[in-house]
Amino acid sequence: MTAIASAHGASTVLAAPARASEQARHSYRLYHLMVESQVPLPLLVEEPHTAVPDVILRFGNSAYAAPPAGSRLVAGLPCDGPCHNGRYVTTVHRGDEGVWFWHETVGTFFVGHDPRVIHFSPEPHASARAIALTFVGQVATFVLHRLGYPSLHASAVVTPRGAVAFLGHPGHGKSTMAAHFLRRGATLLTDDVLPLRLLEGAVQGCPGLPFMKVWQSSVEGALGLPDHLPTLTEKYEKRQLAVAGRYDFASDPSAMGAVYVLNRYDPVRAGSATTTVRRLTRQQGITALLEHASNRAFLSPVENAALLPLLARVTAQSPVRLLTYPSGFQHTTAVLEALHADLEQAA
Repeated sequence: MTAIASAHGASTVLAAPARASEQARHSYRLYHLMVESQVPLPLLVEEPHTAVPDVILRFGNSAYAAPPAGSRLVAGLPCDGPCHNGRYVTTVHRGDEGVWFWHETVGTFFVGHDPRVIHFSPEPHASARAIALTFVGQVATFVLHRLGYPSLHASAVVTPRGAVAFLGHPGHGKSTMAAHFLRRGATLLTDDVLPLRLLEGAVQGCPGLPFMKVWQSSVEGALGLPDHLPTLTEKYEKRQLAVAGRYDFASDPSAMGAVYVLNRYDPVRAGSATTTVRRLTRQQGITALLEHASNRAFLSPVENAALLPLLARVTAQSPVRLLTYPSGFQHTTAVLEALHADLEQAA
């Protein structure tokens, strides 16, 4: 389960308005869906109310503020520091009525049987920025799955060969690899969450958010930017890179063209700096995609099973490759040459 850090410097949600007529309506585009929200989401760009919303985010009431006694904990993140002594700081509970996502400094999101309507109950002094981060991550990926758009934990760019996606465990360079492609003219499709959809027999990757979460070393080494970008939150050192005015951002879905599972290694310890690309078998590819499906920990067995047909189509359309490459920006040229050669060969 992904930890979401919070910050208290942004605007604050204090309480829900007393009457529905007093509640503001914000409209955002998120993962190619229209979201109507009574909660401000400062990470997203507000749009005019021009379409029927796909998803509605409402201020909750007491009925949805906490999971009932009969619900079960399906995922959680404990804090082992002296501040919490092992207590959970985030949890996901499931019950007969739906799913509750709770973060101790953000609040509770409730998704019922109709995933198009989400109820939010804020914690006191929850920052709008931290609320938005939690919503666009854990909550939105679950809602996407329920709406028929399962997602991968991946970064992706659009190239003349279609969408090229990078999967990998934390620290293996998904965002950094996408950043290398952006610097060389590719278009950002998404960073961190890659929703998938089936259209006319082809699997497409849907746009994510128009920003990236990258380490400062990648800002300088992969993008060549001198900027000292702001941190994502005050307690999380990854940087937020807004692509507007710097790079192109995809406004529409793109057919999946290639999928790479990243395996980055230390060349000093290995005694070599070789880059290899190996095509996985169909079964290995499906297994890799399942391993990197977003937040599988709190999906039910039936929801997990629903992933298989679409992921099988991905492997048929875009065979999955394992990219084993050395760490260090001094190896970038050789790594990208190997990648581009593989893309050319697969075309």
